[in-house]
Amino acid sequence: MNHWYTISIGGIPLFKVEKVNGTCSVIKLKEPTRITGEISIEFREWLLKQKLEQSKAVIFDADNLIFIDSMGIASFIALYKKLSQSRIPIVLCGLSPDLKNLFMMLKLNTLFDIDCDSVSMALERFGR
Repeated sequence: MNHWYTISIGGIPLFKVEKVNGTCSVIKLKEPTRITGEISIEFREWLLKQKLEQSKAVIFDADNLIFIDSMGIASFIALYKKLSQSRIPIVLCGLSPDLKNLFMMLKLNTLFDIDCDSVSMALERFGR
């Protein structure tokens, strides 16, 4: 669970999930990334295969997220649907101001916590 996932488009290692403090799952992007097109499809498939149901929270470190298209956003919504019955919060931290505004404009801040600036802040808040 703690290794970089290599996408099939160009064989580039792109994202990974790691368990922190045994309670929270943190999803990270290896480098500045645009989650668009085929990457969105791969991201969704990968995301839904992860065993995140035992987490207290799922934290997405958006520090390296440059842009996300509607299919990428749909990946997060699919994850929300998967985890919402277990009441596991999904935290998107480190969103750029533009991406934060996009999530707010789409009212996605009602599904996801977008107010944490860093993974450490999210862990402090949800990882106990």
